[in-house]
Amino acid sequence: GPESLLYDAFASYRPSGKILCLEEGSVTFQLNIRNLLDDEQIVPIKASSDGVARVYQYKEPRTFSFSTKIAF
Repeated sequence: GPESLLYDAFASYRPSGKILCLEEGSVTFQLNIRNLLDDEQIVPIKASSDGVARVYQYKEPRTFSFSTKIAF
């Protein structure tokens, strides 16, 4: 099939100072984005013996995830 290029991105933030009543430790927040540009392109994934594409699927959709890490 044709070449496919996906972009992923993430950003994290670790605030300074006392957070969530923790005397010691740290908190980190992170946002992840998969397939940042999400062009909803249909790509061939299977071809017949004569080389004609027979099965197609959409590229992975854009997804977001958010996490919080607490270390103490």
